Amino acid sequence: MNVVFMGTPDYAVRILRHLKEAGFNIKAVFTQPDKPVGRKQILTPSEVKIYAKNELIGVPVFTPNTLKDEAVVAELKAFEPKFIVVAAYGKILPQNVLDVATCINLHASILPKYRGASPIQSAILAGEKQTGVTAMLMDAGLDTGDMLDFIYTPCESKMSSELFSELGELGGELIVKVLKNFENLSAHALRVIRYAGNNKLSAVADNTASKGAAVGFEGLLKFINGHLPRNPETLKDNGQITSDTDYPPLVIREIVANQIVHQDFSVKGSSPTIEIFDNRVVFTNPGSPLNRPERLLDMPPYSRNEALAELFRKMHLVESRGSGIDKIILTLELNHLPAPDIAAKDNYTVVTLHQRRTIQEMGNREKINAIYYHSALLYIEDNFMTNSTLRKRFGLTNKQSSIASKLIALALENDKIKIYDENAGKKNMQYIPYWGISYNNNSTPISSK
Repeated sequence: MNVVFMGTPDYAVRILRHLKEAGFNIKAVFTQPDKPVGRKQILTPSEVKIYAKNELIGVPVFTPNTLKDEAVVAELKAFEPKFIVVAAYGKILPQNVLDVATCINLHASILPKYRGASPIQSAILAGEKQTGVTAMLMDAGLDTGDMLDFIYTPCESKMSSELFSELGELGGELIVKVLKNFENLSAHALRVIRYAGNNKLSAVADNTASKGAAVGFEGLLKFINGHLPRNPETLKDNGQITSDTDYPPLVIREIVANQIVHQDFSVKGSSPTIEIFDNRVVFTNPGSPLNRPERLLDMPPYSRNEALAELFRKMHLVESRGSGIDKIILTLELNHLPAPDIAAKDNYTVVTLHQRRTIQEMGNREKINAIYYHSALLYIEDNFMTNSTLRKRFGLTNKQSSIASKLIALALENDKIKIYDENAGKKNMQYIPYWGISYNNNSTPISSK
């Protein structure tokens, strides 16, 4: 993997050394020009230049006064770098450099705190208990690009010089991990396919995410939303013509995020896939569910890829820790939409969302699924499903209580729910999910761990 490095002080030297020891192909080093030092104003090379000349034999070192020179950019392109790694270089990269390769900056703070040239001193002066290094994709702004990953360290009672050295070492560890994971994520990039109709005979759109998992997340969601099936156009009170979709944005966001952070990277030759049909959306993810599919609700916080999950939370790309599946199911229920169909198939997790349909249009499996999740949502809120709550779930009237009773009987027969108190009168009957604890304590809950 070809890498060009840009940096100047000792902090950058430590990062450069980690890249060398990790075996990356360092094609060139860019650093600040020699500067006059001391009373005699002796021209002195930067720490990075000294290290590169002594330890990177044969690697060219460049000290341009500006990166806007087209000749400099041409030289940079000639190295064909996969990545340009930047650490305290001291210059803002112009757009023509950013366009050469993926540029990753190692900033010595936990962004978005303490952007700019003195993040370490700023963290100390602010009395921060911890600081760290942020790996971020670079854009034309000053420390404003999308964040890729973080690494932390306590900073209380530490001098700035101590932190400079420590953060340099941590930054080196971080960039090695990020570059290796970047390649891994690319190989497992999420694919979105839009089919014409309800089968796979004809694909009208096929897109594979080309950016990092977190970086390209919002663009990926926009692409998905643009290809979701739409309801017939309606005229709103304000005179605007709109066409809504049956798939709430929060639900799509959470499922896609779960695909990314819970995928099993050990499954070779496979990546997360989203297949959009006229009547459904199917999310397929490498890796078996972390629990039985129906018991993912109210599951304790756990991620197959915890670092990636933490990154998504810090960037506010997903709901709070451990709440995603709960929000998905609750949002679908509040919108009177079919419950998600979550299944384990071979070494994959498959989640299917169905378009809006009446209770009469649903098959028995869909009905039972919705009833089960309705009872489970109420149970974890310390409440109970009743004929009345089920009517509300399916948009049934009071006169349709017999329909709700038949639905309850169906779920009971399939062992997805049970009666909370067998001694309660028929009109007062309450129901809980099959794994709940009944009144006479004749069953025990199934662990969600």
